[in-house]
Amino acid sequence: MTETIELTPVAPESTTLPAAVMASVVNAYRDAKTLGGGELALWRPRNLSADAAILRDHKLIRARARDLVRNDPLAKNAVRMNRDAVSGSGLKLALRIDWQTLGFKNIAAANEYQDHIVREWEAYAESIEFQADARRQSTFSQLFQTVDQTDFVDGESLAVLEMKPGVGLYQTCANLIDVDRLENPVGVADSNFIRGGIERDIYGEPLAYHVREAHPADVGLGALINPMAHKRVPRMYPWGRPIVLHTFDHARPEQTRGVSEFAAAIVPMRMLGQYNDTELQTAITQAAFAAVIKTEVDWSAAMNVLGTQAKGQNGLWDVAKAHLSQAAEYYEGRDITFNGAKIPHLLPNESLDVLRSTHPNANFEAFESAFIRKLAAGLGVEAHELGKNYREVNYSAARAALESVWRTYRARRTRLVTQFAMPFFGAWLEEAVDLGTVMLPPGHSDFLAIRPYLVKGTFVAWGKPKVDHYKERQGEELGLAMGVETLEDITANDGRNWRDVIDQRAFEREYMISRGLDPDATGPEMAGVQPVDEAGDNANDKRDAA
Repeated sequence: MTETIELTPVAPESTTLPAAVMASVVNAYRDAKTLGGGELALWRPRNLSADAAILRDHKLIRARARDLVRNDPLAKNAVRMNRDAVSGSGLKLALRIDWQTLGFKNIAAANEYQDHIVREWEAYAESIEFQADARRQSTFSQLFQTVDQTDFVDGESLAVLEMKPGVGLYQTCANLIDVDRLENPVGVADSNFIRGGIERDIYGEPLAYHVREAHPADVGLGALINPMAHKRVPRMYPWGRPIVLHTFDHARPEQTRGVSEFAAAIVPMRMLGQYNDTELQTAITQAAFAAVIKTEVDWSAAMNVLGTQAKGQNGLWDVAKAHLSQAAEYYEGRDITFNGAKIPHLLPNESLDVLRSTHPNANFEAFESAFIRKLAAGLGVEAHELGKNYREVNYSAARAALESVWRTYRARRTRLVTQFAMPFFGAWLEEAVDLGTVMLPPGHSDFLAIRPYLVKGTFVAWGKPKVDHYKERQGEELGLAMGVETLEDITANDGRNWRDVIDQRAFEREYMISRGLDPDATGPEMAGVQPVDEAGDNANDKRDAA
């Protein structure tokens, strides 16, 4: 027979909290629940899903963000800063194929193979025929800039990969679509299977995009295409080739559409703009002045006149009018000048006063600086550069700010490369293999089977700016010496390809040798110039004289 023993768990004595501490914990929870009372008690935002919070207001937010970028200098500068840092002057493909899996003997053979792909890609992507653009107006780098700016301002960008013949060898090209055209067909409400113009499966995977034939605002522009008509565009072909490239920052799970980076900065940026306008109007008013003539009038007599007049009449006005008429005749009759300037002669008991307005806010600059720092934090840019104010910046502060904000820029570039650039490159590479301009690695005949190992790498653009070139080049040199950095890393920070740099250096070295110069010399000897002594004679002159 087994005896059952019931045990009553007892908390260790050390975990028993004093009554005062327990009361504090309870009060903290209660305050968090009630938000502390007072004004915070009115702060009760709704707990919405990602789509419920975004799809309701994203059109209005986009419109306001675009208006700010068009008209507000700070918003315009924020977009410019993001574009210069993320996309720069152009993109370089840094292909890194999985050469071990693909069966290359060594990395040298793999580099030769991928170098051919990179050069073929650049001839297509950056061609003067604009083969990469369906509208034949932009290179691939310029398309990426537009995608970046649209993603930053609108919160998302949309592109359709078309097959358009007529220019060059390749037909693959990108057709950038205004995100305003992405919406449900007329009469179709949002549901679990279609939201914000995107058709989804039960897991939320996008299956197709419903795009208007024209922008909704083009109704009054006489467009031949019906802007109310929609076209269903599948996300990809059955074998995986992308058709629609939709970029946005997935800030929450189950999010279908993006939201502008300006969402948190629209209200303060708008208020700061109005405040700037008010200060400008005040400054203009302050620059103006008024001149008045003061005179002594027997106001008690004037009030008696007012009291004796009939209702609806103003006897004081008649007295003042008669006085001013007589004064005007008096002034016109005076003809006293000094150096050509007329000197007014006032009536007895009159004086001339000049009135000027005063500035209402002497702390405007400090207030604006604090506001700009707040806006920079919301937009993910550097505050001093946003306001173009470098007076209070030293090297340490500039370096710290640059290191911090550059992480944001690199994260944005990585996301856009993953969502737009590399899928676009993969679609082009598929066509290049099909046309035979790019051969598959030896031993492989199925592009789809090895696509994950071929379409690997990134795109590089302008690197992080250097605050002090000498110090930072010294740091790169130390990194090379320690083996923790490579030439590829350093050249990628400058937006260049390391193989191009080495080829150019080798050519320059050979050319210097052919011209009788020592490529390993430094200082004046590098240019073939002999050092000059204090007398002005160099070593060759002294030897010739001897």
